[in-house]
Amino acid sequence: MSSYSWQSAEGSQYTPSASPSSSNASTPASTNHRRSTSMTSVGSERTKSDALVPFETFTGIAVPDLGRNYGTMMVQLMVGSGQHRVIFEMHKQPLNDESLYFRKLFAARPGLNTHSLPDIDPATFVFVYKWLYGNRKSIAQFIVLGRINCEQEGIRTMIELYFVAYHLKFTLIEDLAMELLGNGYYHSGLYPSNDDIELAYTKTEPGSALRRYMARQFQQKILTSTGSSLDELHGLLNRQPSLAVDFVLQSRGVLTNGLWRTETLTVCEFHAHPRGDPCPTAQLTFTSIDYAYATGRCDVSDM
Repeated sequence: MSSYSWQSAEGSQYTPSASPSSSNASTPASTNHRRSTSMTSVGSERTKSDALVPFETFTGIAVPDLGRNYGTMMVQLMVGSGQHRVIFEMHKQPLNDESLYFRKLFAARPGLNTHSLPDIDPATFVFVYKWLYGNRKSIAQFIVLGRINCEQEGIRTMIELYFVAYHLKFTLIEDLAMELLGNGYYHSGLYPSNDDIELAYTKTEPGSALRRYMARQFQQKILTSTGSSLDELHGLLNRQPSLAVDFVLQSRGVLTNGLWRTETLTVCEFHAHPRGDPCPTAQLTFTSIDYAYATGRCDVSDM
């Protein structure tokens, strides 16, 4: 597996020591929600060489309030590639506070003022941008609007957000994406598609929360499928040997009393934070965490 890394604008490559590997570093293609844009600047009034698409046009929302004190150190993040690349001009402080990836990056290169993330989707990174600048409800509101219930697009968006948070080590966003994804699957009555399960095993390392969740859902699918659907699931096991291992391990001792059903598991089981850390969802399952709670969780003061 190749190391997951990015090239800075100065031309030197940086790979965080804790950065996960990925057999395919590109973010997944969304069903419909991608927005084509020319070179765009976010968070800056300085004119770039290309005609700019206003941030409000690109995201459909207003620029977050930057009045809070984030210090004076700034960095330009060039997110995406080609004509879809977007420049996010951001304060280093919130990135440093919330992301192990950026904490290691800034410690290794304190004078860094430009960094490229060509494999990150700008439309997905907007959720991270808004969240870092205090709009903690921005992610949950996407779900509350009902799109995750009505469209596969909403579910895929949460999967993509998880990938961004996972690779950039935004642990809190990673956990929030898992909460909303599991809640969305439950309320919509959907299982993850085979493509979504395979994507999770392609984009994340063994032991990731998303892999563990998808393995549980796969277990539920294979126990309730017949005919051609069952054949497709067997094909998925053949293509993803790690899924086969997880399936066998998770099947031990959980086939009685309905414990194989994903919704009976606590949400915290699929979090990335260290085991034993205080967690507001410690006693909640995907059946008991509802949209109102998911929205409120984003306002927790210590987040």
